[in-house]
Amino acid sequence: MSRKFYARLSQNLISLLSLFIFLMIAELLCRAFNSYKKFNTDFKFFIRNVDNNLVEVEYNIEDSLLMWKLKPNYNAGFIKINSAGFRDKERIYSKDKDIFRILCLGDSSTFGVGVPSSQTYPSFLENALNEKFSSSGRRFEVINGGVNGYASAQGLGLYKYKGIRYHPDMVTFYFGINDPIKRFYQDDDKIMRVNVPVAIRNIENNYLLRISSYRLFRKIVLTLHQNTNKVDRPNIPRVSLNSFKNNIIELNNMCRINNTLLVLILPPLCIKKRPNWPRAKDIIPYIETLKEISREYSIPLIEINEMSYGSGAIAEGLFQDIIHPNREGHKRIMEKLYDFILVHKLF
Repeated sequence: MSRKFYARLSQNLISLLSLFIFLMIAELLCRAFNSYKKFNTDFKFFIRNVDNNLVEVEYNIEDSLLMWKLKPNYNAGFIKINSAGFRDKERIYSKDKDIFRILCLGDSSTFGVGVPSSQTYPSFLENALNEKFSSSGRRFEVINGGVNGYASAQGLGLYKYKGIRYHPDMVTFYFGINDPIKRFYQDDDKIMRVNVPVAIRNIENNYLLRISSYRLFRKIVLTLHQNTNKVDRPNIPRVSLNSFKNNIIELNNMCRINNTLLVLILPPLCIKKRPNWPRAKDIIPYIETLKEISREYSIPLIEINEMSYGSGAIAEGLFQDIIHPNREGHKRIMEKLYDFILVHKLF
C-alpha cells in the first residue's frame, strides 16, 4: 500500500484519538465541577415543559421511549416501585394457565397519588377477586401500570414495550385527563420520536443518558433550539382528539391480536370541587370521545356515574381533589370493574 494511504490512516486515527481524549476531558470536567449531578436530573428538556414540573419527583426517571417512567426498586415512604418499574409487587412475565392477569394502564389516578399501594383500585381488585374465587383454583393478578402524568400515547407505548410481555388477559385504559394539556409546541409523539427506531432510543436509555457530558451537550442544543424558535409557535395538546382515538384503536387492535380484552374506564372527574376549573372544558371532549369509540368499536366502557363530571355532592366524598380518587373512590372504581368481570364471566 502507498505511503499516502498510511498517512491518511494515521491522520484518521489521530483524529479519532483526539476526539476520544476531548470527550474524556469534557466528561471529567463535568464531574469535577459537579455538573454530573446538575445535568443528571433524569429528565430531558421537554418534560419540564410538557408537564410543568409536576412529574419531576424522585421516583420518576427519564426514559427515551416514554419520556419518563417509574424508577425501578425505588422505596421511600409509602411509594414502592418493583424491579420492573411498576408500583406493584414483583411479577414474572410468564403465567400459569389458572392465572387471569389484568394490566391497568393509566395516569396518576391509577398509580394512586395520595394513597398507599394497597388502597389503589388495582390492588383492591386483585384482593377481591382472589377472595371470591379462593376455592376454585383460579388466581388473579392485577398489575398497576399507572404512572404520574401519563397520557394515552405513553400508555400505548408502555403496553408495547413492557406490558405485552406479561401476557395480560385484560387491559384497562384510564386516560383523558392529561392528553389535552397545552404547555408545549410539540405533541407527545414528536417528543417521544415514535418514528425513530426503538433500538436507537434504547441506546440512549442504556448508555448515553449515563454520560453527563452528553446530557450537557443535549441541554445546550435543546435550549438553543427552544430560544430560537419562539416566534408564532402556539402550544398544542399533548395528544389531539384524533390521536387519542387512534391510540385507543391501535391498542385495541394489539389486544385482539394477543387475545386480550381491552376495557375503557371513563376518567372520574369531580367538577363540583372547582366549578370554574379551566381545564374541564378541554377534558370533557376526550371523555365524550371515549364514549363514541366504545360504541363505534364495541369496546367495553366502565362508567362510574357517581364519579362523573356531571355528578353532584356524592362525588366529593370519593375524591382528594378534582381528578384523584381517595381510598373510597378507588374502592368504587374497583367495584365497577369487579362487577363487570363477574357479569361477563371473563374467565
